[in-house]
Amino acid sequence: MAWCWGAELFQLTGVPAALSEHSALVRLALGTSFDPVDLLWYPAGVVPLVAVHLLLRKRLVKSKISY
Repeated sequence: MAWCWGAELFQLTGVPAALSEHSALVRLALGTSFDPVDLLWYPAGVVPLVAVHLLLRKRLVKSKISY
């Protein structure tokens, strides 16, 4: 999530917008414009995925121990 917030805040500098004029890859990785709402949506997407990952990992470890 730090990468997401860092990339979003970096957009405030205008550097990603300038770089994205020359590279589609930069545009995809860094974006072009700052939107404060994005800062709220990153945790909304990341937290459920981390929860699912931890749940599946716990089940996997538990199933290996029961053998």
